[in-house]
Amino acid sequence: MSNTTNSAKNELANIVFVDNFDSFTYNLVDQFRSLGHNVKIYRNHIAADKIAKAVLELDNPVVVLSPVPVRLQKRVVCQS
Repeated sequence: MSNTTNSAKNELANIVFVDNFDSFTYNLVDQFRSLGHNVKIYRNHIAADKIAKAVLELDNPVVVLSPVPVRLQKRVVCQS
């Protein structure tokens, strides 16, 4: 592997986690945090432009969308 790939693998991410009100969300958040990543959680009713602004302000950002429970699949996610 190249040095770039190796260094990228070792970097910790600033994770913006969009919570779609699924019970599995905090299992994922706990796992990311146990690996040393910084995780900021936004509920899906937060305006998408606010989440996008938060992402743009971070170094090494990663966006994760949580699963959507079946009972909520018809709801709009990340309204603008």
